[in-house]
Amino acid sequence: MRRYLFIALVIGAIAVLTTSLLFEFGLLNHFAQKLSTYYANAGWIGRGVRADRGWHAFAFLFSSFATAWAVVDIPKPLHKGIVVIGTGLLLITLSFTLAVSGVFFEPFSSLVAMLVATVLGLAYSLTEPGSRKRRLHRYLGGRISESACARLLEEPALPFLNGQNQQVTAITLRIFNLGQLREEMSPSHLLEVTNLFLRNSGEFLAGRGGYLDESSPECVRVYFGILSATEDHAATACQAALELRLRLSNLNQVLESRFFQRLDYGMAIDTGIATVGIYESENTARLSASGELIDYTRRIAGANSVYGSVILLGGTTYALVRSQFAARPIELIYDAHRDITTEVYELIERQESLSPEDDQAIQDFWQAVILYREGRAEEALLIFSRLRSALPLDRPLQYLIGRAQSRLVEAPDKDGPGADPFLRHGHARVLQSL
Repeated sequence: MRRYLFIALVIGAIAVLTTSLLFEFGLLNHFAQKLSTYYANAGWIGRGVRADRGWHAFAFLFSSFATAWAVVDIPKPLHKGIVVIGTGLLLITLSFTLAVSGVFFEPFSSLVAMLVATVLGLAYSLTEPGSRKRRLHRYLGGRISESACARLLEEPALPFLNGQNQQVTAITLRIFNLGQLREEMSPSHLLEVTNLFLRNSGEFLAGRGGYLDESSPECVRVYFGILSATEDHAATACQAALELRLRLSNLNQVLESRFFQRLDYGMAIDTGIATVGIYESENTARLSASGELIDYTRRIAGANSVYGSVILLGGTTYALVRSQFAARPIELIYDAHRDITTEVYELIERQESLSPEDDQAIQDFWQAVILYREGRAEEALLIFSRLRSALPLDRPLQYLIGRAQSRLVEAPDKDGPGADPFLRHGHARVLQSL
């Protein structure tokens, strides 16, 4: 914004200077005299009346700088033209109106200043910095906050517009009970509930610095770190997700009081390399990203319905934010396509927000999970049971207690006949099953 303001001031000053020189050398005096004679013959002003300096100075300066600002700042060419033509007609109308009142105002110098400012402004808008706002509105319009857009206008360059591989953090949200709500609610009420969810999730995350890539009843996806290369995009995404968890909890209270319904949802956050750029079809073009990260977070978001959690972290994000945020290990995830195993964690809270009791409970949880994965299910159950007495409504804890109890009665061959087809080696869930 500051750049556009500076350019507009420079263009306005050039327009004023150019037009003043033309007027000084008498190139515009002829037209002013002709108009004065016309008004005098019409009986509106006396012969030999000179132009009113006050009106002339105000209109001259205003038209120069206002036109420069409008042409530089307004992104759409049609809107630029409307403003310029409207201002020109206003100056001509003002000249006739003042003449009827006995005041002579010549609009030619102001119109010439507008023409100079328009030409220079259009020339600047053809450059990369000058066309940036128009391109951002086309590719990112409505998907980022106003503050983020203003910040991008000041950046020296925007490499993501031309395509690049970069590290981003993705947050994906999914609603799990849309089918049930569709059966129990009228279409108008379901639409209202869904729109409340979209406004309170995607738009909220965009206001926290994210880029809203997708916003639909089936999936909300927001990228952090996609607009500019920052080192803290993973931590920013986690903090935004914690704030969103509270916001959606409050939304559920509203929905219960109005519709006697709740939204069952889950979030997933992970960080990875994605190909970022402008993806175009015949009629649309927008900034987006492609890569394994997108499918992974979508599937992991769905895993919340299995574990009873709300926010799950991928292993890469956890490694980046573990010093700032507390999390609990939930399960290993096996990607059959890539033949790799990763871990997902439940995001709990910022480290400094934990009480000593909460911190101890998380440490005990970690210990129990480690024992469970080492095959010491009975020892893990002792710790899990102790935690359950303090956290009876902890659904991820209940899930892991169920897994540990199953481990005690399962056959040694965890991949043999009768084993859970969605688990590998007894405790690594197959990603493609989510």
